[in-house]
Amino acid sequence: MRFGSLGLQGKFVVALLVAAALPFLVGLVVFESKGYQHLLEERGKRHQMEALTLVRALDQASTAQGEILRTWLAAEPALTGFIAERNRLSADRNREEIAIETRRLDDLWTSLPANDPRLVEVLQNPGSASLEKYRRLHPEVAEILATDLFGRLAAATGKASDFDQADETWWQKGIALADGGQWTDVLKFDASSGVFSLDVIVPLHDGKAVAGVAKMAGPAPPNVRFHPPESQAPRRPPASHPQNHPPLDAHARRTRRSKDGRHRRNGPARTCAECVRAFLVAAG
Repeated sequence: MRFGSLGLQGKFVVALLVAAALPFLVGLVVFESKGYQHLLEERGKRHQMEALTLVRALDQASTAQGEILRTWLAAEPALTGFIAERNRLSADRNREEIAIETRRLDDLWTSLPANDPRLVEVLQNPGSASLEKYRRLHPEVAEILATDLFGRLAAATGKASDFDQADETWWQKGIALADGGQWTDVLKFDASSGVFSLDVIVPLHDGKAVAGVAKMAGPAPPNVRFHPPESQAPRRPPASHPQNHPPLDAHARRTRRSKDGRHRRNGPARTCAECVRAFLVAAG
């Protein structure tokens, strides 16, 4: 039926319906837009609180780890004594000669076999023995290494990626720290161990003089989890791969789901605040 064929009463009813519908539609649009904006604001506040909590957790974790390491170094002076003696042996040598020798060994470092005397000298000495003893007492620590006054690797719990550490930011920060100070490095994902590494840097002092720098790589606190960057995350085999479909009984399936649930929540510093800010930006 055409609108023109409606009587006066019908046209009046249609006009009332249109007049009633327009405010409703306008209100619905406003409600949708304002409601969505309110939702974003609430989520933003929640993420801000989560970030502040994370910063505090990171600060507390790094401070505690640094204090424990400094206490160990004070009670077990083998590392500092070993590095101080190493510095004394190099005190009369020409700095340029030391730098050339260091760069030459650094170029060869990654290719050195396990029985090479230059590698054995770093991994089997009183300083390394002290660090390994500390790591056995604190199995959550992934690695500890220490350098002398020139940035040369002097002691370590394992073969580090470089012999010359003097060009690393953490070393440059650490060598300038006062006795009792510490610095927390940028949060990094360790692809080999599959954890985020929280590196704590402390200076080594022989009396009042700085002797070297120690770096301890520990995991993020257990209550703070991140997913690894997609480019660094371990690749899963295809769905058809037998590894993804092992025979499981009911108990094993429940156990695996439980473990997977914890792992999915996985995942603390530039400074800690900078690290969190970068993570939130990356997460969108």
